[in-house]
Amino acid sequence: MATLCVLGSNSGRNAGDAAILSSIIHNTLEQAPGTRFEVPAPRKRDISRRYPSDVVRGVPMMPWNLSLRFIGWTTACSIKRSDAVLITDGIIFDVKLLNPIFNFLILLVFVVPLARLFRKPVICFLVGIGPLDSRLGQKCARFVCDRCDAIWVRENDSKTLLESVGIPSERIEVYADAAFVDPPAGEERVDEILKENGLADTAQPLIGINVNSYVDQWLKKSEGIDGTQFAAELARAVDLLIEEQDCRVVLVVTQIMDIAYAEGVLAHVNRRDRVAVLDNGRYSSEELMGTMGRMRYFVGMRLHSLILAAAMDVPCIGLAYAPKVRHFMELMGTPESLIELADFSAAGLAAQVQRLSANDGELRPAWTTRVATLKKQARAGYQALAARYLIHESP
Repeated sequence: MATLCVLGSNSGRNAGDAAILSSIIHNTLEQAPGTRFEVPAPRKRDISRRYPSDVVRGVPMMPWNLSLRFIGWTTACSIKRSDAVLITDGIIFDVKLLNPIFNFLILLVFVVPLARLFRKPVICFLVGIGPLDSRLGQKCARFVCDRCDAIWVRENDSKTLLESVGIPSERIEVYADAAFVDPPAGEERVDEILKENGLADTAQPLIGINVNSYVDQWLKKSEGIDGTQFAAELARAVDLLIEEQDCRVVLVVTQIMDIAYAEGVLAHVNRRDRVAVLDNGRYSSEELMGTMGRMRYFVGMRLHSLILAAAMDVPCIGLAYAPKVRHFMELMGTPESLIELADFSAAGLAAQVQRLSANDGELRPAWTTRVATLKKQARAGYQALAARYLIHESP
């Protein structure tokens, strides 16, 4: 019976991170029943209330646990108890690289050699890479990946970026994001959520929009994005969509820190009677994912809001606050459905939605086919994990 130490952004505040962890646990157990998981997290209770304690062990990593996030006594003991270490999600990037409260890469520089010292295999598992804009960030990424036993990325752009910092191509395998194969909430629960939010008995289509309070933080200052102005323009887009599409708009919040920003957008909306807000403070990632499946189209800023909607076969429009959103829309074969934030306007978003609607019969089947391919690739990652590291045939 193998034990995996799962290193990721498991704060309990981000639905995308929660979906990745849920997918890892669910799909690994399908491939290798009996596997156990150790999950370092800021709050152990966020793990223990979601998963049975005999399968998943939350590992606290706060200062009073003699830890600074991944660096500390509790994570070191967790790694030592485990049979292998997974680096997950998109935590290899160099934004605020020297701030260990925000950045994980600088922590991995110390944690990965520790795992090697304990003779534990380290797998970069279905990860996204980047941005890596600084020389130091590139060196740190190479240092970490050079010491991993396997490097499995979620798209070709991550592979290309790793190659550019000196990782040999033959060491990198491309699969897909783990969240594509996280199981959504069941239909009955989705019906309950729609009813709770006044969305159940309506013939009007639902269009989802995800907002992100990082709107002006990951972009270069020269791009001139102002968070307050963007919120007002997005609110105008909501009103325009309601008018032109005769729809209801659902503001989907996938990070608790974005709730206040969503409320700021809503404050500028005129047709508030046609808008609902669903957030991951009230609903799990699986519940949000299931509810997204009832939407006609989805407009997303945060990467995993797009992935969760796409996994439900809902065509998406990406709002590019970070390179990973551009990479995702290219991965889906729909770069034309990307809007750069510097170019965002209410009319532009409405025109994109109208384009999808006008070409729905042609675009939707192609989208669904692409999603099926990515789900197959993600499952292949779990099969490889089980075969290479978890299932050992008796001699």
